[in-house]
Amino acid sequence: MKSEKDPHSLAAMTPPGEQEQPPVDPFDLGAFKPPSIEELDQQIPSYEFLEFIDRGGMGAVYRAKQRSLNRIVAVKLLPMSLRNRRVFAERFGREARALALLNHPNIVSVYDSGEASGGCLYYAMEYVKGTNLRRFMKEGRATAKQLLGIAMQVCEALQFAHSRGVVHRDVKPANILIDENGRVKVADFGLAKVIGAPPQHLLTGASDALGTPDYMAPEAVTRDFEVDHRADIYSLGVMLYEMLTNHVPKGAWEPPSRAVGVDERFDEVVSRALQVDPKRRYQSVGDLSTIVRQLIEPAAGAPPTSTALDRTPVPVIPGPPASPSATTVHLRKKPRGVRWSNVLWGFATVCLLATGYFLFGGSKRSVEKVRHLFFGPPVVEDSIVMPLALLSAQTPSERREAQVALAKFVFQQGGFVNVMTDTLQQPLMGSAYELRKESQLPAERFAIWRVSMHEAPWFDDADLSALVDYCVMAKSVQNLNLASTNITPAGVAHLVKMSDSLTSLNLKDTRGFSAESIQALSSLKNLELLRINSIVSDPMNVDVGPEMRLMDQLREEIPRLKISEY
Repeated sequence: MKSEKDPHSLAAMTPPGEQEQPPVDPFDLGAFKPPSIEELDQQIPSYEFLEFIDRGGMGAVYRAKQRSLNRIVAVKLLPMSLRNRRVFAERFGREARALALLNHPNIVSVYDSGEASGGCLYYAMEYVKGTNLRRFMKEGRATAKQLLGIAMQVCEALQFAHSRGVVHRDVKPANILIDENGRVKVADFGLAKVIGAPPQHLLTGASDALGTPDYMAPEAVTRDFEVDHRADIYSLGVMLYEMLTNHVPKGAWEPPSRAVGVDERFDEVVSRALQVDPKRRYQSVGDLSTIVRQLIEPAAGAPPTSTALDRTPVPVIPGPPASPSATTVHLRKKPRGVRWSNVLWGFATVCLLATGYFLFGGSKRSVEKVRHLFFGPPVVEDSIVMPLALLSAQTPSERREAQVALAKFVFQQGGFVNVMTDTLQQPLMGSAYELRKESQLPAERFAIWRVSMHEAPWFDDADLSALVDYCVMAKSVQNLNLASTNITPAGVAHLVKMSDSLTSLNLKDTRGFSAESIQALSSLKNLELLRINSIVSDPMNVDVGPEMRLMDQLREEIPRLKISEY
């Protein structure tokens, strides 16, 4: 049944000139209201629109019937407000053109494109009834072997696209559709690059940093004009690692065999796909898929792969729990000790940065460049003052008592700390430097400079209030990671007590960055780095207006603040 006509829809709006129109906010993409299906039936009469499916800041998707062929399709619509912005109009058109080049069973097909009578651009594509890989992985029922089978279908799609000169540039689980029969369909070619196409056919300028940071190859961040099919191979490597371990590789990532016990031969596959230098990666998707297929489907007489692939579902990280009640029990994650494998990987990290120091001119900027390429945008901790110096007014017993109390509280909540000592006077991060239990605390004088709660999704406003009190007593915490926790703007208000010491704050995947918390955040005058969710990583989700204004307001209050969306 079709929905009733919305009195606020585009067709029902007062014609221009009959009433004074408010000024248009160029960032207010969220103001776009998807047309009703009745309006679309009139504007695009060759289709019978059946239902609205989804929307993003860049448009809307509908299920419809193509009247001429009597088949169900998905129609993607770009509103007039975005059609008049070259960046979005070019990206939309490029996606349709890229899909038109690709006729493959594992790639969403495009059937038609055009312009509605109301001025909106649209194209009709294959309707895929099912789910996407991101949701499928979150359900936690698939084994690693099943997920790798899906990866093989993705490889077939990308190999075909590359053979036609098309680079996807945004390969990630959310863009991998899975229909009801288990067939994979690669979708969303909005950032695609057609090798050899004239420059005016490519999105430039604003798009150079677009993509999804966790899955972007280093050259896509720093040298977008050099990107070729090997950038997709890097993204595939990230996906393979995530399929095996349920998290993306970051920093000195742990090999899959050590993280979850799969066949050690997968370590080499992932490592080669994730090489910083494209020349050292697999040179074709076919090369990568051949190796992976041999591991999951070994030939007769070949050594078997780990049976863990067959029987062990990929672990799912739990989301925030429901509001606590009298019967709610918080299951704390068991702290783990420092593993020698992590120490070795930490050592390898130092060696890599040292190599960059000599290869690129021996400057601090050179080291930062290498770290940026390999580990993503650098964590800016240059301004950290030695926390031990902040404690000079306290007696040794007072210092240690406050530091130990803070550490114990963090451990009990499922978090970890990073410390400085008289012999370790640098703010080092990475698994080798994360302390997770009291027995790991140094015997010598130490100060906790970083607290991380991102592994404790149950951590809420009440927990944060208590943590802040411990941090105030310790007087040394300058870096606070609250990513993926259950905090709200009410919890962020407690951070005002830490305004003297806090220089770095991570609020990714929380509700902490909003209009309600902006006043509290503005009071953190020493804050130099704020991490929040990317607002442009997904081409179909760019409702950036409110966030852009909040970010601008915060920068006005704290001029030296850097806001990172990585």
